[in-house]
Amino acid sequence: MQSPKRRTVLKSFLKGSSKVLFLATGGVFLIGDRILGSAGVDFLLSELLGIGTATVCLIAGVILKYKIEDMEWEEANEAARESAASQDKPKT
Repeated sequence: MQSPKRRTVLKSFLKGSSKVLFLATGGVFLIGDRILGSAGVDFLLSELLGIGTATVCLIAGVILKYKIEDMEWEEANEAARESAASQDKPKT
């Protein structure tokens, strides 16, 4: 189990990373082929590299997003288990 502070920092980092990757996806998709094309790379190759890089960024962003949701789900279940355990204890 991770400490709550470490989990919060990790979750914040993952949220920021996923947002950056989604922004990078759009930027690479829109202007990546133009940058490579102006550098002298073949048009078809620059299009494929732009689309490929955008796809990789998109997949990484989605994976991070679902990892964040998984961490939040674990936190909710952990809190529910703790409250259920405290209610099950016999009162003396």
